[in-house]
Amino acid sequence: FHLINTCRSSNGRERLGDWILRQPPDPAAWFLRRALIQELANLSLFRDRLALEAALVSETELDGLRIHAALASPAA
Repeated sequence: FHLINTCRSSNGRERLGDWILRQPPDPAAWFLRRALIQELANLSLFRDRLALEAALVSETELDGLRIHAALASPAA
């Protein structure tokens, strides 16, 4: 887990662990996961930029719940 975990938020770390430890119950869930991974695999510059932006915000792990709440609230 530590070798592949590049997550910068608590939610990302938890989701990665969940994906590794809990297998989806049906083939449709497998295909969805595979499609998501394939889509992100080609976006290395995007991932690097997100990692850089997260590192600039804080050296510690970001609180995923705070990020989610900020994104869910309407912009003023």
